[in-house]
Amino acid sequence: WRRTKIVTLSPRMLLVNNSGRDLSVRQDGSDAPNTFLRSGTRVAYHWPDASARANARRLRLRPDEYGWDWSGALDPATPGSTWLMLRNTVSHAHTRVRVESREEGATLHVVVRSAQNRPPPYRIHNLTTLHVEVQQQNAESGRPHDILPYRSFDYAWAEPLQPPVLVVKARVKADVRNDSTLLGRFRLDELRSYPPTRVKHPGRDVTTDVYVTVRADGPTRVLMITDGARAPGRGGALGRSGAWSSRVSRLRA
Repeated sequence: WRRTKIVTLSPRMLLVNNSGRDLSVRQDGSDAPNTFLRSGTRVAYHWPDASARANARRLRLRPDEYGWDWSGALDPATPGSTWLMLRNTVSHAHTRVRVESREEGATLHVVVRSAQNRPPPYRIHNLTTLHVEVQQQNAESGRPHDILPYRSFDYAWAEPLQPPVLVVKARVKADVRNDSTLLGRFRLDELRSYPPTRVKHPGRDVTTDVYVTVRADGPTRVLMITDGARAPGRGGALGRSGAWSSRVSRLRA
């Protein structure tokens, strides 16, 4: 046996589906058929278009059910965890998954897990009478997410490879998007307060001052959108001690 050599062949990439639902996976920019990944299974994955540069090989995924849009592109070769927001364009349902990439020997394991029962990376609270719409800057897919007055929305980036900047607009009427007022472009990992933006009510001599603040709530970064009466630290309802936490608890309920 001294002259025997053992050659072990291992796949370069192994996709593992621990999300609790069947998935479809495809290479970004390729017309090759999708790879089906049943819940609880794993499959060796080979790039259909091997001619693409190694640093330009990206994956997209979606639940293998009617109406779900493709996720943003992600780089499986980058170690660590990536949050993805997935959206159904028919039912308007949302779900979040975490994609973990790790090296085990010669194989890159790409594990997809459901993140619905974990604290989200971001949460947006709309504590105004206005309708708020949010969308990642330069996101290629999907419409803006609408947040009704006095509602909250758990958020993750739609396009993890695009700049982590959230574009936030507000409008008085739910069905009139062309009257939206830009509140700003925000980096949700920067904890700070922003100057107010004045939103004009169409057809009326009425305006609303809207304040935006980014806070930390454990592992979650919270974007608070408030009007003048509830602006944190300005003598409003959210400025008093304990009022912010109780208001947010009622909002989540």
